[in-house]
Amino acid sequence: MSKTSQLQIRISPSEKAVLKRLAGDAGVSVSEYVLAKALPTHRADFEAAVDGLRDDPDRADSFSRLTRFLGDLSDADFSEATGGGAPTHLPPLIQNYAAALVEREASRRGLRAPAWTFDVAPMARPHFAWDLGSLRPHLMRVTPPTFKARRVFVASPGDPRR
Repeated sequence: MSKTSQLQIRISPSEKAVLKRLAGDAGVSVSEYVLAKALPTHRADFEAAVDGLRDDPDRADSFSRLTRFLGDLSDADFSEATGGGAPTHLPPLIQNYAAALVEREASRRGLRAPAWTFDVAPMARPHFAWDLGSLRPHLMRVTPPTFKARRVFVASPGDPRR
């Protein structure tokens, strides 16, 4: 989107110094920093939610939050939030899980899944939410199609267990 307008505000020298310091800490210009704070994008929220999956020892809550976050967005906000690149800095299971969630939500909305989801290779070996072998047929039956395609078998998309 091209920027064709300008906004000016009057601030004190000390406020300007604080904004410069905060922008510098964030590695962006003052204008970018103020704009990001005033008009946050859903993309940043999506990236933060996906990044949270890496550091959360009990991923069930993080996956549930990501599922709710995606479900609460409008179609336009969903496309904006998920339209960036693949979360390549994550382990393959989490990449596949995030891609399956996004694909599932896009399908539910009648939208095309973002291009990055096609770049995430399915799991080399099937992953089952529970190690108990007798539950595998059940998991294979109840797992949503976007997860099956990625060889990730779960009882509920918000409950990955591992």
